[in-house]
Amino acid sequence: MGQTRAQATLIVIGAALPLCSALAADLPVKAGLPAPAVIDWSGVYVGLHAGYGGGMNDWLGSFPPFNYATGGALAGAQIGINKQIASFVFGLELDGSWANISGSETNSPYTASAFTLVGTGRSRIEALATAAGRLGLAADHWLVYAKGGFAGAWERHAFTAAGDLGFGPVGASTSAGEYRWGTMAGFGAEFAPTGNWSLKADYDYLRFGTASPTLSGTSTSLNITVPTSFPQPITQDAIHLVKVGANYRMFAPAIDPKYPAVNAASGTNWTGAYVGVEGGYGFGRNDWPDQTTPDVTGSGSYDLRGWLGGLDGGANIQSGIVVLGVEGELMWTGIKGSQTFAFPILHGTATTSLNSRIDWLALATGRAGFAISDHLLVYGKGGLAVASETGRQLNRGIWRADHRYRCAFR
Repeated sequence: MGQTRAQATLIVIGAALPLCSALAADLPVKAGLPAPAVIDWSGVYVGLHAGYGGGMNDWLGSFPPFNYATGGALAGAQIGINKQIASFVFGLELDGSWANISGSETNSPYTASAFTLVGTGRSRIEALATAAGRLGLAADHWLVYAKGGFAGAWERHAFTAAGDLGFGPVGASTSAGEYRWGTMAGFGAEFAPTGNWSLKADYDYLRFGTASPTLSGTSTSLNITVPTSFPQPITQDAIHLVKVGANYRMFAPAIDPKYPAVNAASGTNWTGAYVGVEGGYGFGRNDWPDQTTPDVTGSGSYDLRGWLGGLDGGANIQSGIVVLGVEGELMWTGIKGSQTFAFPILHGTATTSLNSRIDWLALATGRAGFAISDHLLVYGKGGLAVASETGRQLNRGIWRADHRYRCAFR
């Protein structure tokens, strides 16, 4: 299947609702007299978490080729330390997780009946660890933060193959384990119902790049089995983790009178959690570089457009007129496009048809804005977007389909 590039612009209109009546104080309401800070986040904490992770594995130069999604559960523990100065919270956090983030693909490079070869590539992340610095903004019982640092993983890979290339059965069975090291970034929110306990939800983006584990095992040819080993480059540009958990601060919190918190400006107070629905329209362009034909201007490039709608949720912190927040969105879409063109071949012409459809979008973003009047918040946002896209190519009467996940900064 040819490689494609897609760019899209989304126009979204939504409405937010409170999570529950107990959080009514966190909805936009008319502020009264400034209230003193309720929670100080300073101190050492420990906690537990659970969640889900996923990403893509691309085996470079493998035969047959593999490019597949991975996904699975994770659970673990964290320890950290915070220092609150006014409304700002600075911290360091270490966490470790047991994981079962796995995936596989079975593929064959041959369609001719004279040769058969079926290969399977598998990968599984069994453990993860991160070390990150955190910077956040606190108000009332809420803390919204961004974080960045380093990540490590222990993974296992396996490759098996069997077939007949015309001179008898062939096969291979190999595996490898490896440590991977990379960078990470993320953001999240915590809610402290009491002074010592807090509940958290966060998103982590891990980038491990390309490494070449040595796959070792056996290979069979001409009915002879021998030991074999070879390096296999595997790219993991994006691993996405979503985690929820609980923390316990080990010492009783206390407000530092030298650095009082900054309260929200008079008017609407945007501090708190929210959920909502949204709908809109998206448009963009899809490029298939390997389907570009020099004799046909614009071949391999076409517009995408369509509706979208879904759910969103997040949390905001307001300090003065500044509002910071984190938000997650999940939208189903009808964004699609297609192209059909004819090109010369030998003494005639051939026709190629291309089409693409974005099935769903997931966004994890941070927000920064200003409360410019009593009921108006103006903000910008940025983060990561993941899309599930289906592409199809019709060439000389044969359809080829491809389903893949895309990740991009936005």
